[in-house]
Amino acid sequence: MSGTNAATSREAAVEILALNAYGIADRDGKQVTRQMVESRLEELAGHPPACDCGLCDLAPLVTVSKVYGTAARWQLSIAATRALARGARPRHWR
Repeated sequence: MSGTNAATSREAAVEILALNAYGIADRDGKQVTRQMVESRLEELAGHPPACDCGLCDLAPLVTVSKVYGTAARWQLSIAATRALARGARPRHWR
């Protein structure tokens, strides 16, 4: 695999796993944390070799920091968008 394709694959893996982490946090009504992302990646790394979830194959391609940073930014952005939709102004606009 060329360097560009490998980087693209890693970036895609980060986004896919960040979406998974964000979805879990959103479903549970919790904030995305570094510890939550680390636990999720460890859980995926423990899947059996025959697993076909697709996520466990991506876990070795990413770092906790990248997945956490992406998921946390999305969570903040989505919270701000939801607040705006309700007519509230984000705190940094005041």
